[in-house]
Amino acid sequence: MQQFVGIDWATRRARWCALAPAGAVIDEGWTPADEDGLARLVGHLGPEAVACMEMMSGVAWVRDRLRAAGWTVQIADARKAKAIGSLAAKTDKLDARVLAELARRDLVPQVYAPTFSDRELKERLGPRMHMIRLRTSAMNRAHGVLSQFGVTLAFKRLRQADRDELLADRGVPEVWRRSITECVAVVDVLDGA
Repeated sequence: MQQFVGIDWATRRARWCALAPAGAVIDEGWTPADEDGLARLVGHLGPEAVACMEMMSGVAWVRDRLRAAGWTVQIADARKAKAIGSLAAKTDKLDARVLAELARRDLVPQVYAPTFSDRELKERLGPRMHMIRLRTSAMNRAHGVLSQFGVTLAFKRLRQADRDELLADRGVPEVWRRSITECVAVVDVLDGA
């Protein structure tokens, strides 16, 4: 028998609710929010299920595990799902029931969850993008400090050994010179990475 399962995933455990095609609650409960918990849930409910979960961190991993077990998985836009199934009392139990009902009625406001290869590419590019943002932030900070004293210098000039004397001659007090030195050091470390 096909069933519709709503899963309200959290950090440590997930609340789930399984509905029959006519809408009756077949079963509901909690499962650990990990690989073993998913395996137990699939073992308990069987391979014929249409699951619905809200978009969250880790949803692609859960989706991939449930699909490998034979389930159809829909990822719902959390805000739209809450708007469609708004309830006076918000509990994990009710959230799981609403998600199951959305799946049963084919009303899931679906969103795209990236594939493993898309996530892998993003993970490879993400740290590099983060480092570039940090580098840019440090350079902007150094120029911002200089602007407080009416000083305009190219960043590469700030990397030269006589920086401290140059800045002192231009009227930049010691505490701000130290801030600029720290910014230059951050850029040097990131350039070496």
